[in-house]
Amino acid sequence: MSLRCCIYALIAVSALQAQGGGGGRGRGPGGAPGSQPGPPPPAPATDCAVSGTVVNSMTGEPIPRAMVSLGGADAAGSATDATGNWSISNTTCSSNRPVNAMRIGFINGNMAPSNTGFRPTMVNLVSGSPVSGVKISLMPESSIAGKVADPNNDPIESARIQAVHVVVQAGQRILVLAGGSVTDSQGNFRVGGLQPGRYVICAGSPQLTYAVGGGAAMAYRDDCFPGPVASGISIAMSVEAGREVRTAFTLNPMPGVHVRGRVSGLPATAARTNVRLTKLPMNLSMGQNLFGAVQDDGSFDIPTVSPGSYMAIMNSQSNPPGQQPITLQAPVEVGNSDVENVTLAPQPAGSLSGTVHYQFSNPATPANPLVTVNLRPASPNNGGLNGPIPQAQWDSNHLSFDFANVPSSTELRLNVGVNSRDVYIRSATLRGQDIISQPFTVEGAAGPVDIVVSDDTGGIDVTVNDSDGHAATDARVILTPVSGLPRIVTGGADGHAKQKSLPTGEYRAWAFDTVATVPYAEEEWMARNAGPGERVTVTSGGSATVTVKRLAAPAE
Repeated sequence: MSLRCCIYALIAVSALQAQGGGGGRGRGPGGAPGSQPGPPPPAPATDCAVSGTVVNSMTGEPIPRAMVSLGGADAAGSATDATGNWSISNTTCSSNRPVNAMRIGFINGNMAPSNTGFRPTMVNLVSGSPVSGVKISLMPESSIAGKVADPNNDPIESARIQAVHVVVQAGQRILVLAGGSVTDSQGNFRVGGLQPGRYVICAGSPQLTYAVGGGAAMAYRDDCFPGPVASGISIAMSVEAGREVRTAFTLNPMPGVHVRGRVSGLPATAARTNVRLTKLPMNLSMGQNLFGAVQDDGSFDIPTVSPGSYMAIMNSQSNPPGQQPITLQAPVEVGNSDVENVTLAPQPAGSLSGTVHYQFSNPATPANPLVTVNLRPASPNNGGLNGPIPQAQWDSNHLSFDFANVPSSTELRLNVGVNSRDVYIRSATLRGQDIISQPFTVEGAAGPVDIVVSDDTGGIDVTVNDSDGHAATDARVILTPVSGLPRIVTGGADGHAKQKSLPTGEYRAWAFDTVATVPYAEEEWMARNAGPGERVTVTSGGSATVTVKRLAAPAE
């Protein structure tokens, strides 16, 4: 044996002894004396198969040439034939494989309707058991199209188009940007791929224009149909599935105004760049920004600004690199005259403290279940956020907490949770005001937030019937307390929706087939469209009963 082989053998023996491999004294996985590493798990089988159809959700007709794919490492897929049938074979066997179907002119089909909104279509693939009959329904896309011109009916090229959709989120109607486009050389536009629903469509142009005979530059004023975005929830137009709505815009030029101001209070190491004006609300602005350079003395001038609501923002990267960037911002309202003396300066960060109190009466309640708190911006997409959101720092007993460096002049919401089904958050108050269901701001040192955890709970059994008086299966029951946030309870196949450990007090109850399109957190909408609800009282340790009729949720 060569010297090299002997050295390798000694190294191998030494390594085995160091791992406890000699004399049967070693520890295998998990530290079990004498155990040896188990064999690697077998590779998954690859003989699985799945098949189904893709159909038009409006007509039920088969959709040919749709592309069906299975999520997973092997990225298996198939095109549908002339009858909408598809099949995938010899694919990896595994559970919870998402199925997706796509076809031009239809909404992406990887989502299937459910009672709470949308959920992925999933299949479980088992070796030797082909899956068949998977039906995927694709919704025909909706679209909005039209033309943008000036008062002389000349087309405006590269005008920006945005489609704003009214959707329901956490029981409230909000506006989200659903799609956009730009006009071609003839001023034409089309925004496709839209889901059916209610929309506001807006047009704006970054181009400047001039009057005959000369003069100062003029800016085109944005226009929206059927009205301004601020009123979108109440005025939005209906766009049906598979239909195209057409409209036309005439953008009127008007003298642009100046927005002038000054950046101050930055450290010497902060790099001054540009100040940008972003249309409000920021989550719907679609990148409609105007810029002005910051001069050596900190001044800036943004010319030719059309009327509207804006946020002036400057992002400054500090030197040396690695330090937290500095963000300065201030709201700006622009009318028909120049705006002067806009000030962008660092705002001193605030702080927020709080305490947790447990009010338990049941000896069986676990002692001091863990409470979690966090802050988040009150407006969508962090609109108006002035700095990063800090994390809570708790004391050793987890009974008091502090948030340091809280962005000032920013509307925030407090999220509070508890890791026990037997208790609930009775209240969280700041300066005597509830801050769970409404936003608040922090200026300076704020607090303490008083969080009360209680075990004063009872149960409820809701009987849900359909319009014929029969048991309504899989209903969604909305329970709204006199104060606090609504709760959603899922009904079963027997027509009953049961909930334990519900906070005591007075409730109103409704039932729908789905809550995905129900603005249940809006009292006025519920009273007008769903009635007053059935009243029920939940008592401590009791089990309340109530009967409600299942209602049909609105289509959009």
